[in-house]
Amino acid sequence: MAALMQRSRTLLASTPRAPFTRAMGSLPVNPLMRRLAAVDGLQTQYSLLEDAMLVKQRALELELKAQSKDLIKRRQSIVSGESEPTEEEVEGCDFEIFAGNDGEPTQDFDAKGIPGFWKGALIGYDLNIDNKPVLNIQDLEVLDALQEIRVEKWDMVEEEFSNDG
Repeated sequence: MAALMQRSRTLLASTPRAPFTRAMGSLPVNPLMRRLAAVDGLQTQYSLLEDAMLVKQRALELELKAQSKDLIKRRQSIVSGESEPTEEEVEGCDFEIFAGNDGEPTQDFDAKGIPGFWKGALIGYDLNIDNKPVLNIQDLEVLDALQEIRVEKWDMVEEEFSNDG
């Protein structure tokens, strides 16, 4: 509750105040109150800067999403086996990762796409919440069959949860 009150105070503080909305005589005269008023004014300025930064950050996120859409589709088509990589795509890799792997594969790689790609990708990250692993043995079994991961914004439609249907 305290956090909510603090956030609402910050939101109130971030609302720009029109100049001269208060009578000049109502400005604090007491030194402590003047300091508090100054700190409040500075917090208002900070909140405005923060809001502007969040708007810019959201714009950058949307730009990244738009620009990376084709790359993500292309990655998925290679992972799923729908298509093979081009020479340019192969040349764009970090060659240090593949150092020493110039020889022939030791397994038969007639498989379609990249088997176990998402399992390997997720295991490669330190996925912990409260110092406990997010993935367990059952998850790893499911990840073997996982073919695609997508993150999409879910807009809840009221009709989906109405009591009428």
